[in-house]
Amino acid sequence: MVPEAGHQRFRLKIQLMAVSEDRTIIAIPAGSEVVLLDSIEVSTPTDPPKQVSVQWLDQKLKLFAIDLFERAERL
Repeated sequence: MVPEAGHQRFRLKIQLMAVSEDRTIIAIPAGSEVVLLDSIEVSTPTDPPKQVSVQWLDQKLKLFAIDLFERAERL
């Protein structure tokens, strides 16, 4: 799977937990790069938790948007 141009890339500051399409829990190690596949706005504390799709290696995974924005740096 090759990310489309314009998708945002992030480097994880700490390990994050994600869920695969078959609902397997995956640990993405600190220092890994992921590509955000969804277009979203940063959540506010009053918003319900939102999951976003990311690509890591050749896997499409879901993780919480707040984790991505608070525990990763945009590249």
